[in-house]
Amino acid sequence: MKFFKMFFSVFLMCGLIFGMSFKAEALEVRGHAPILNGNENTAKNEAVRNAITQAFAVTEKVSPEDLPRIMRFSILADILENRRDDYVTINKYIEDKADNGVYSVVLDVTVNSEELRETARGVREQVKNVNANPNRDKVQISIVDNVKGNYVYDDMMTYFLDGKFNLAGYAYDNSTEVTACLIKNVTDPNFGAKVRDFALENHDNEIAFFYGILNTKSVEKLKNGLYKATIHANFSAGSFEMGNIERYERDSVGVAETEAVAVGLAKVRVTSACMEAFTEQAIMDFDSILTETVD
Repeated sequence: MKFFKMFFSVFLMCGLIFGMSFKAEALEVRGHAPILNGNENTAKNEAVRNAITQAFAVTEKVSPEDLPRIMRFSILADILENRRDDYVTINKYIEDKADNGVYSVVLDVTVNSEELRETARGVREQVKNVNANPNRDKVQISIVDNVKGNYVYDDMMTYFLDGKFNLAGYAYDNSTEVTACLIKNVTDPNFGAKVRDFALENHDNEIAFFYGILNTKSVEKLKNGLYKATIHANFSAGSFEMGNIERYERDSVGVAETEAVAVGLAKVRVTSACMEAFTEQAIMDFDSILTETVD
């Protein structure tokens, strides 16, 4: 239970980024997001966050095709959401509109390089300390993705989750044997239990697991030239100690100027949503156990 008690208190306070060397400069960046259920305000906030992610990436001179690094900046943008004014100044909205189910913004921003550098330095030290401690509890993580009909290990999204768990104070384990078991059972509705049982036979000090399957439902090019991708996620998660399995299934939509980034954003959002649902469920389980103990 140590994992659950500590994880929730720090999960939303951590982010991941490496090798930052920002220079303060004014930038013009774009962000897009789908308007779901007619909620333009939510879409606008998401579009702004995506633009801020691009601001971090552009400042670091990351190519739009370098999706893994862009996803790291997506983690940082999430973490800094409530402190955004400390890191990024939005000088003005050059464009701010809803069109054909998509909210788009073009922002003139200035990135505060000194604050970001200081944050990155602290994050790197935290990661280093976690990885160097052999007594850290581990989380077993594996994600596979359907690529042209074949399921393969998704290193980018597994790494995305690794960072979240790692900076929450927990090491991670990506077992090739567990991934092979997941791929073998990917079409089985009970894949979570099968993978968990397989991992239990050989797990070291992993105390929790988070396994997932990502499927690209659709990718389309919109009339405005943007790409819209819909990703379906099916995850199983739980604690080895408790033996429980929670399942999370949902869709997520990403909109961007390239197909790869649209797919990447959709993957990030749906994976994060499933992980957050897992933590919420685990909190309830933990509270229930505490109540039973008191009674």
